Amino acid sequence: MPTSTAEQLHALIYDPNASPFVSIAVAADFLGIAKSTAYDAAHTGELCEGVPVVRIGRRYLVATAHLRAIAGTDAANDD
Repeated sequence: MPTSTAEQLHALIYDPNASPFVSIAVAADFLGIAKSTAYDAAHTGELCEGVPVVRIGRRYLVATAHLRAIAGTDAANDD
């Protein structure tokens, strides 16, 4: 499993077997926004339009499929 943010971003974009969810911090890096901005948006239930946030306890997660879709890098459909 990737440990650094750079490795997680690479896996998010290129690895179809990557984790189905990433943290808000990784999603923020992927989108090129500040973590504080991402956490503020996550409190509304959506990171940005079309990217819902899942809350489990105190943790916020974002589905990699939604991030890939808005970025046009949907590796799952690149067969």
